[in-house]
Amino acid sequence: MPVFRGTLDSPLGLIHLKDLALKHGFGAGGKFTMRPMLRPLLYVPPSMPIGVLLQQMQTKRIHMALVIDEYGGVDGLVTIEDLIEQVIGEIEDEHDEVEGGLW
Repeated sequence: MPVFRGTLDSPLGLIHLKDLALKHGFGAGGKFTMRPMLRPLLYVPPSMPIGVLLQQMQTKRIHMALVIDEYGGVDGLVTIEDLIEQVIGEIEDEHDEVEGGLW
């Protein structure tokens, strides 16, 4: 999950929820701080081809990237699942909602 300072145009890094749970969950005491757990973000332009981005994410072992516009603002977020779905089609998983909300 990306972490921002103040606005979406001020990204600090990426934090894995498992790191947060291991460090501060399960009744752990102490001062709460995320900065040591932040991982670097991958910033990409909206014009980057899907194949190039997919290869870059695989090489760097990063599952999420921020799309940055020409002014340095955040345009959006893209995951490796988004890219794969663009290439091979929809991937259904346990987090996808069923249309109509019925089983």
